[in-house]
Amino acid sequence: MLAAWLRALRFHQAVATEVAVQGLPGRVAVISGTVDMGTEAAMVHLAKGALTDDVFGSLAAVSLQRKVPLPAYDPNATGSAIRRKVVAAETELAEASPPPRKPGFFARLFGRR
Repeated sequence: MLAAWLRALRFHQAVATEVAVQGLPGRVAVISGTVDMGTEAAMVHLAKGALTDDVFGSLAAVSLQRKVPLPAYDPNATGSAIRRKVVAAETELAEASPPPRKPGFFARLFGRR
């Protein structure tokens, strides 16, 4: 687990270095993240001097969508208990909705459009 977090840290450091070296034109924001890689972290890189109230307001609308909602807040819950709830909810969602079946090669080739 420590190696996964180190990999995520090095990835974000590499993105920050490239943004510093290359620069960003105007008010462009770079959003980098390591979602579904064991470490779910995201970072927003902005050009120097680009942080204004209207930019921050538009960035606040950006969110990482989870497949299942997080469990209700419980102040007495441990981290492992929360993780078990999330894994159980994700497993339940995966079992409830199987992935759509992709048509075969000939069905795509000779199918009507």
